[in-house]
Amino acid sequence: MVQVTAESHRTGGKDVYSYKTIKVNCIDNVKPVVAGFKDKGAYNKAVKITFRDNNGGSGIKSATLNGKKIKNGTVVNKEGKYTLKVADNAGNVKAATFIIDKTKPIVTGVKNKQTYKKAVKIVLKDNPGGSSLWKATLNGKYIKKVTTVSKPGKYTLKVKDKAGNLTTVTFAIKK
Repeated sequence: MVQVTAESHRTGGKDVYSYKTIKVNCIDNVKPVVAGFKDKGAYNKAVKITFRDNNGGSGIKSATLNGKKIKNGTVVNKEGKYTLKVADNAGNVKAATFIIDKTKPIVTGVKNKQTYKKAVKIVLKDNPGGSSLWKATLNGKYIKKVTTVSKPGKYTLKVKDKAGNLTTVTFAIKK
C-alpha cells in the first residue's frame, strides 16, 4: 500500500489535507527456488528438499511431492521416482524430478570369483525402477551392456549406475 498526502494552500489560510490509499500490485513472474537435489538427478541416499520463493516474491502457496503436500525440509529416503512441484501465490510453478536408487546394477553371465573354461556372455542391466546404467568397465576399458569375453585371463568388471551404486565382479577364463 502507498499513501499519498496532498496539501492545499488555496483555502483562505486554512490547511486542508487529503489522504488517498492506493494499492500497488507487484508483478512476480519468477518461479520458486528448489534446493537439496538437482533436477533429473539420481541419488543412492536420502534427499532433503528445501524451497523458497524468490526475493521479493509473492510467497509460497503449495508444495507437492508425487501429488502429496509436503513441508519445507522434507527428507525422502525411500527408493523411487519423484516429482516435486512448488507454486507461489502469483501462480509461478517450479517442477523438478529426481530418483532415489540404492540398489546395485545387475550382472548376468558371470559370477564373482568364478573361473570359466569357455567364452562368457556378460549382460548388464539396472535394477527395475533404477536410475539406469552410467558406465561399465572390464579391466579398466569401457564395455557395452552385452559383451562376450573369450580370451583367457583374469578380469575385473565394474558396473555403476547414475546414482553411484557399484557392482564389482572378478572372474577368470582358462582354456
